[in-house]
Amino acid sequence: MQRNCQACDLFGEPPPVDLETERAVIGCLVLSAGVWPDVTAKILGGLTEADFQREAHRVLFTSIQRAKKKRVGLKGRYLLGWLKRDGALDAVGFPELSEVVTAFWLRGHMDYYLRRLREIARQRAAVEGTWSLIPVAYEMDTQKWLERVKEITAEVER
Repeated sequence: MQRNCQACDLFGEPPPVDLETERAVIGCLVLSAGVWPDVTAKILGGLTEADFQREAHRVLFTSIQRAKKKRVGLKGRYLLGWLKRDGALDAVGFPELSEVVTAFWLRGHMDYYLRRLREIARQRAAVEGTWSLIPVAYEMDTQKWLERVKEITAEVER
């Protein structure tokens, strides 16, 4: 499911998204479980669910975060069992889960995937934030509008 996007109507296309990179990052997270703790820590420490455009990817990421906090192993069949218990399997669906788990990734490329995902998330935040400023400009005085611009800029820079 795609997020509501008023700018899409104006520009004819959605904000930036790279589903292959999203799949690669989540696939790396799943496949690195218990094998490369440094990879898992780097991914979980550097991203939030808001960095993912696709709803299924946000649900998977959040569910995997919960599993890691509870020290649940996610290899193989345990991933499927966890997603069922966590209530995430229906939201993700088997086709998308299959795409994520079989996404081509190499541990050596993980840093690239993480940078790419963060950059796309920043672009999306810039588009969504900029679009949200238009109605605000009609409703606020200039000083309040400039403060809102600073808030959005800080969100994009995070």
